[in-house]
Amino acid sequence: MNFTDLYNLAKFNIENASLRKGLFSRMKQVLAVILTLFLVACGGGGDDSSSSDGSITGYLTHEGIAGMSYRTASKSGVTDEKGRFRYRKGETITFYLGDIVFAEDIPTKQYITIIDFDQDVVDLIDEGSLVRGMTDHSALVEEAAKLEHIVNMTRLLFALSSPPDDKDSEEIALIYIPTDVRSTIEAYTFDTAINFHQDVGNFGSEDLPDNPENIFINYICQELEQPACLNNGVKEMPTSEQAETFGKSQSEEITSIIASRIFLSPRIVEINAADTSVHDIAISAVNQGLNIAQLEVKTTDELPDSEGNFPDTPRSVAAVQYGSAASARFGFYATGESGQETSIIANIKLDGDYRWYKKSLRVRLL
Repeated sequence: MNFTDLYNLAKFNIENASLRKGLFSRMKQVLAVILTLFLVACGGGGDDSSSSDGSITGYLTHEGIAGMSYRTASKSGVTDEKGRFRYRKGETITFYLGDIVFAEDIPTKQYITIIDFDQDVVDLIDEGSLVRGMTDHSALVEEAAKLEHIVNMTRLLFALSSPPDDKDSEEIALIYIPTDVRSTIEAYTFDTAINFHQDVGNFGSEDLPDNPENIFINYICQELEQPACLNNGVKEMPTSEQAETFGKSQSEEITSIIASRIFLSPRIVEINAADTSVHDIAISAVNQGLNIAQLEVKTTDELPDSEGNFPDTPRSVAAVQYGSAASARFGFYATGESGQETSIIANIKLDGDYRWYKKSLRVRLL
């Protein structure tokens, strides 16, 4: 029996008009569970693309960095044309190009951005900041994307990118380091190491041609006779503003992807205002591991607006946060009058991830 059959069967069983109003809410709850099970059956669960050897597919940024060398305790290689790599849970990973180490022994996870290359920065973001009464990561990520070494690493990688002409840009990673570029990098010997921790105005500046990054980039460019370096030209790096935008947007896209895989069941609830029993809500996920590290649950009745002012209206329901976030459940009960409605916000932080994912539930009192 497919999902459509199950849906029609549930509708068919609601025949008695006098019970329709009370059963309608229950039917939606049942259908929400059916839908979740149906999606899991189609898409599977847990981390993406697990293989028979126990390894998992990871992604180097949302839009990808192809051609980056990497190694873990069990795997090593080069990120593929979409920026994917393989790892086993619990391992650390190092990303490098020749003698340039971008990230060394950082924790593995499904999505890694250039911001994640610095574990000290990740630890600061992981603390979160309070935004309108709930913990959030966005402002801290935006600040991290502006850090000089994050910006400079991003600019260098874009400068090394040379996507092939015979492939559609949508089929490959945004930053594409082909084999000839990587081989030339591996054969290059630095007299002085590149310093990413320098002012973005100096890094790659045409006014400082003897900077190690300029000598390096122009060597690659001239050795491979890239168009930017013909006739003694100089290959320019992208601006710091472009690098900052890239860092912020990659994190936002990853947040959106993972949030879309997390569900509350049910999402809309209608209960009698006189019913003061605790109603249980489950948090589930499709194609995503759901190891919840922290959970905040509040109603919009108790959250401040953008000006920091709290609502004057009385709370219509009270949210109940259970003892363990790992249970992936919370509850609520009615405290208001018939006709009132509100939203409950579940703010979810997964294990090994500094991002917070907000999911909402609508409650109506009959």
